Amino acid sequence: MLVVIPLEIKKREFVQKTFLGYQILKNTNFDVLIGEQRFFSKKIKNFKNAIFFDKNTYYKRVEDLINPAENQLCMLDEEGPISLLSEQALKFRYHKKLKGKINHFFFWGKKDIKSLSYKIDSRNSSIAGHPKFDLLKKPYDKFFDKEVKQIKKKYNDYIFYPSSIEQTNNYFMGVQEKSLKESYPQSSQNFIKKKLKKIIEYKNNTVKNQNRAIKILYKFAIDNPEINVIFRKHPREDLAVVKKKFKNFPSNFILDNNFSITPWIIGCDIYMHSGCSSSIEASILKKKIITTIPFGKDIRDKFFRSYGNICNEEKNCISKIDKVKKHNAVPEYKSITNYIFNSNTKNSFYKEFIKYLKKNNLKNKESEIIYHQKVTNQILIISHFLKIFTYSFLSIIKSIILKTFLISLVSEKYLYSKKELDKKFNNLNKKEIEYVLKKLKKVDKAKFNYKVKKISDSLFLLSKNNIK
Repeated sequence: MLVVIPLEIKKREFVQKTFLGYQILKNTNFDVLIGEQRFFSKKIKNFKNAIFFDKNTYYKRVEDLINPAENQLCMLDEEGPISLLSEQALKFRYHKKLKGKINHFFFWGKKDIKSLSYKIDSRNSSIAGHPKFDLLKKPYDKFFDKEVKQIKKKYNDYIFYPSSIEQTNNYFMGVQEKSLKESYPQSSQNFIKKKLKKIIEYKNNTVKNQNRAIKILYKFAIDNPEINVIFRKHPREDLAVVKKKFKNFPSNFILDNNFSITPWIIGCDIYMHSGCSSSIEASILKKKIITTIPFGKDIRDKFFRSYGNICNEEKNCISKIDKVKKHNAVPEYKSITNYIFNSNTKNSFYKEFIKYLKKNNLKNKESEIIYHQKVTNQILIISHFLKIFTYSFLSIIKSIILKTFLISLVSEKYLYSKKELDKKFNNLNKKEIEYVLKKLKKVDKAKFNYKVKKISDSLFLLSKNNIK
């Protein structure tokens, strides 16, 4: 019996998905296959009696993902509560063709199901939240103690600002246009252009909102040299570009992208954002939140404005930061509970997931992993140099591909260099997994044993070790 957990962006998903894998080992008889999705998602049909826990509900991908006669597919959208998605995003990510192809949907909160244009059988869905919020509650909040101590020792008091800007390029716009055409197949080109215009407007507003926030924080850093301002870039932002942007900023305005985002939120005195989904974590942790989103009328903008201290003007915002910092009362963010099932101490995602595993019809069947990776060193060497050549060659013609219909024929992985791909996922090794599992076991004083076996590059099998 096997649960397959793919990872797309390592810094965002590794700890929380490994935590889920740990709970599966602890509470069930299932093994867990976890690793970078690039290395195995295309070969998932070779698996037998596996439950594939995916983060992407794009229906064409689903159709090619598994053999439904031999496996099961369950989904949890990684991007956030789907009730915050635009009409177009909902149509694309939760296409009506998905109905009957997903064995089980997991949703962040009760508002999510109401957002869908079609009904889902309650037996095939769970309102469960997200595993990352389980880690914010006792006893697992201790998991980040070491990182928080390191951060606090280095920076003491600090305001934390995570970037919410993803790089918008020709590839991004090409994907958006493609998804619009699939979401609205009967629509005119003029209709598609109008929708694209709205997407561009939203992206531009995101940049404008962040630039406003940076201007405010720049002034605050100059006026308050004893307080650090920590800026964390988005995983998809280019580090060199961000460094250049802050080249002449004061020394207490710091760019630091170490660790996962959670210990930064735990350790901060004030959390400030311009529409970042990590603000949900900040609200659950009852942090003092400053929200600055002066531009935009998107559904996500409205949601982020529903909690925290709202400030949009430079002068007013700086005075509000001072006021919030001095205020000792613990904030309450009641609006979050409608969107996040496990935002309270009572509910847990992993418990809902384990309920699903224990009642599914694969529970008494043995799983098979058929992963063909046995090759000679010579083949590996040749493959390595062929990859380098491919990436180099395609980088020359990439700009042409991105601007033509060819974008629909070429996989994302071939449109980015290895360096660009590593922004999402920079390798995974056995020691990293064992480190997380060991910390979790220590936190909840668990008494079971486990073993970690390397299957392929950045792909590992976690299983119980019953040998005492």
